[in-house]
Order: sequence, then C-alpha cells, then structure tokens
Amino acid sequence: MITMLTLLVGAAGAVTRFLVDAEVKRRWPTTFPWATFGINVTGSLLLGILAGAVLFNPERAADPAAIAAGFTVLLLPYSFVGPFAGVLLDRWWRQRVLVRSNLIRALGVAGAERVLRDERWHVGFGARCLQDAGLSDAAASRILDEGARAAELWAPAQAEKVVHGLQRRLRMVR
Repeated sequence: MITMLTLLVGAAGAVTRFLVDAEVKRRWPTTFPWATFGINVTGSLLLGILAGAVLFNPERAADPAAIAAGFTVLLLPYSFVGPFAGVLLDRWWRQRVLVRSNLIRALGVAGAERVLRDERWHVGFGARCLQDAGLSDAAASRILDEGARAAELWAPAQAEKVVHGLQRRLRMVR
C-alpha cells in the first residue's frame, strides 16, 4: 500500500512539475528554468518544515548526535560521487545514464522494501539483540508490557497481533 501511494504521489509530482514548467514557459519566455527553481524551493521549504517538526519536536527530544549521523549518511553518497559524476557524464550518453541509474535506484528501493517487509529479518535481528542483552524474566515482561501499551496507543485494531508477535520473539530468545 505504501509503495503504491509513493508511486502515485511521485507520478503526480512529475506531472505537476511538467505542467507548471510548461505554463511558466508559456507566460514568461526565458532561458532560466524558473518553474524548476520554484518547485525545488517549495519542496525544500516543505522538507525543512517537516524536518523541523520531527527533529526539533520537544516531545521527541531528538539527539544531536543522531541528527548529525543521519545527515552524514544522507549526504555522504553525494559527496563521494559528486566529483566524478560530471566527468563520467561527459563520456557517456546522458539518456542511457538516466535510464540505468533510475533502474538501479528502483531495484535498490524494491530490494530494501522487500528486506524491511520480511519478518525473518526483524525477528532474527531483534532476537539476537535481546539474546545479547541477557534479559531476565522481569525485563522481558517489561518489554512485552511496553510493546502492548505502544500497540494499544498506535494501532488498537492490530494490538493483539503485535503482542502475539512480541511474545513469539521473546520465546525465541529464551
């Protein structure tokens, strides 16, 4: 469901960008891409508002080290690839590069989504973390109680299923 919603929103954004660009070019014929500039500035504004609401929310109390690590992981690929991209694009046919890079990105996203949706990855990693923690029965029951409270708060309709999954994972550790 989230994948389809992401695809639909992305497609709507691409069509909107095209239509806005065509309308701006029709009204103000210029060589500067004002529509792309405006859309990118608007998108940056919305992402800034969203990031500010999430990162600097006093109820969540985001850790500055976690924020710095997140931005490092986000921006490191651009810093690494950036110096080489221009040289390589001058040597290769740009349309082929765009098609192949988007195909590689789509396959990577599909693979990451498959891994994240596969419960075996979560159970194995979570069970390993709990096993390495050396939990007592009291600590395990506290984790289960916290999970049940969180499930009741965030997904009341699925709370029983979530609690059952937590119990199963804790049994795997013991």
